Amino acid sequence: QQRPYMDISRVGITLHSSYPTALSGLLIHPDFYRVGVVYNPITDAQLMAPLGYGEEFPQYEAFAKNLKGKLLLIAGMLDYTVSVSNTFRMVEALQKANKVFDQLILPNLGHDFTGYAKKRQWDYLVTHLLGEQPPEDFRLSLTGE
Repeated sequence: QQRPYMDISRVGITLHSSYPTALSGLLIHPDFYRVGVVYNPITDAQLMAPLGYGEEFPQYEAFAKNLKGKLLLIAGMLDYTVSVSNTFRMVEALQKANKVFDQLILPNLGHDFTGYAKKRQWDYLVTHLLGEQPPEDFRLSLTGE
């Protein structure tokens, strides 16, 4: 009500980080967030104990049944910070909960986004929040690529 220019029927969430903010939004607040793009999230703190995360995060696999919106999981196989096993555990939990989701596996992607990964993230949000078809020939290049 304070911001009538906002369309709260089309709210998306994404974050490039190990912290599972986007995953939290979609699974813990499924009636608010409609679309999310998640990049190698920490889904189980037990897998991250060697990095000092301890019990900081809940086990998100337990919330897989709550998914209502569109979800794109992006996994970099060479992520040196968060093991891709976290993403695969989430995939397994979503399958067991009979949820529909999208997944992009990038074999040579580490912890940092590439232009291709960022383009796919933006394309997903544009497609599912705006209902528009992003240009296919658009090439996003990040510094250093």
